[in-house]
Amino acid sequence: MNYFDSAKKFNQQGYYNSEVLFANTQIEHIREAFEESFLKKKFPREMSLFDIEDEQVIQIILKALNSDAIQSILNEISKYSNTKISILPPFFIQRNYHIDLLKSLGWHRDCGGEFLYKYCTKKLCDKSYVMGKLGIYFQENGEFGGSIDLIPYSHRYFNPKTIFIRKLKGIPLFITDKLHSYFRKIYRCLPEKFYMNSIRAKRMYPTIGSPVLFDSRIIHRGSPMDDKVRDKVNFSSTTNHAEVPKIKTKYSLYVQFGSSIAVDSYMFDRLKRKGGSPELKRWCNEQKMVEKFIPNLALSIKNIIDPVLAKYNQYLT
Repeated sequence: MNYFDSAKKFNQQGYYNSEVLFANTQIEHIREAFEESFLKKKFPREMSLFDIEDEQVIQIILKALNSDAIQSILNEISKYSNTKISILPPFFIQRNYHIDLLKSLGWHRDCGGEFLYKYCTKKLCDKSYVMGKLGIYFQENGEFGGSIDLIPYSHRYFNPKTIFIRKLKGIPLFITDKLHSYFRKIYRCLPEKFYMNSIRAKRMYPTIGSPVLFDSRIIHRGSPMDDKVRDKVNFSSTTNHAEVPKIKTKYSLYVQFGSSIAVDSYMFDRLKRKGGSPELKRWCNEQKMVEKFIPNLALSIKNIIDPVLAKYNQYLT
């Protein structure tokens, strides 16, 4: 595996699909443990990895996140950006999290809230700004969804001198979104594939258990269900939850990764939101939980978040 090329693709296109991290037997074990824990919690929309009762599963997942494959890719991304980066909290699992196309297209950037502040927008175009998610999908991406859709290259042109280019490239999605919002019956006359092509989006089909790394600035969404099955499921659009046939239960695991400058920008935004303070505490708590399983990964997290904690420590009291 040429990890330099992997990091190059991530930096150029805004995403990268890495190699499978788990054996088939491990994937079966993980899904069973997830289902059991979600059942005991009465099926919340998401859970922390550390709420899973099977500690062997937690160990398997953290070991995979600390594997040579993941760490080598992150190391090459780090070299390109000339800054240290690490896997970061929160570590969370979503169950049957689905976008209902009758209500929303679901396209978004994870850094969207940071656009509101000049403090953050300066950091968003800094070469040392590295922030992204690593998603692992424990099912195929099929008619019931199961993975992620991305718009490659949409993480670029954040420099003030190139904002016009970014806005120009965003026109097809802007038109698509307005058509969906105001002329939904007309929108539904054409297949979703037509709109995917018009906005140059890509549906990911990662092998079960292989991670997709994507930049927080890239436009993306969870792959929606096909129209032919959408009417066969019960949707709760307010929570983006759908009850699908049991064999099609969707499990997605997400963690973040990034640099200190990016975490600073992220927290500047998040701590201004209602309920933002508990998120910072969660990062600290999960870093300590990681230490129980993989000490060197916990240390890597600590080295990234400590400079940020020093700045926002009033939110920890």
